[in-house]
Amino acid sequence: MLNYEHETKEIANRYLKYFIFSDYFHDSIILKVAISDNGNQLTIELSCEREWPTHDRKYMNDPQYLYKLIFEDCKHVEYQRRNTGNVAEYINGRLKKSAKLHYIITETRKIHYHLRIQLADGFLDLVFRKFTIEKAEGLIELPNRISLRWYFDWVIKKYDDCAIDEVRNIAMSNDSIFKTVALEYLWLMNDDICSDIATRHLSDEDAWIAAVFILGEVGSVEVVPRLINLISIREYDSLAYRHIHDAIEKIIFRKSLTAKR
Repeated sequence: MLNYEHETKEIANRYLKYFIFSDYFHDSIILKVAISDNGNQLTIELSCEREWPTHDRKYMNDPQYLYKLIFEDCKHVEYQRRNTGNVAEYINGRLKKSAKLHYIITETRKIHYHLRIQLADGFLDLVFRKFTIEKAEGLIELPNRISLRWYFDWVIKKYDDCAIDEVRNIAMSNDSIFKTVALEYLWLMNDDICSDIATRHLSDEDAWIAAVFILGEVGSVEVVPRLINLISIREYDSLAYRHIHDAIEKIIFRKSLTAKR
């Protein structure tokens, strides 16, 4: 999936935990995106497809399924779509640990979140501090305890009983359907050859998304030209372009931190 996975599970906001982290609004229809005059607040009005009685868009404007997602104290907004004349389809939302987020937290000394929403024809990117949800009809009730199922926790469990050489062989295989998961496990275990394997997989149609993310986490500046070349290959897709740029920005950010020491 082009929007990859949640890059963090450190979430204090209960609305984010329950609705965004769990992809509650998957396949919902976005009716409106509005930004306040001062740019500090962004509001998404959507119809929650999950709650419709059937998968029929005749329920799209029914008030009982309408939600407002309110993001406050926004520090960054990027909204790209191929066809702004139609309603947008919310595919998924992923919380990112981007270089941009690090810069904003350092400057403000306050907790912020970076959310990237994948749309059927683009994406919405925003860094914000506060998040609330309202319904057109009725109240929103959150459970007392919200449990998070994080993809990378599953990755660790999958190979926890395997020898590291076995996982390396799976990650390096071009044929294994689990090469991406094995590569992610090596990254989580801080394996020395993880970066080299990720670089090899930049041209692999099944593994390049994970490879780009991992290079953003551990890659050196020497891999940046390879990532720039990948942008030219994937430039037809704005979300892929943004994903690759994230990796480049994180590599440069780490390099700048090293230079200051």
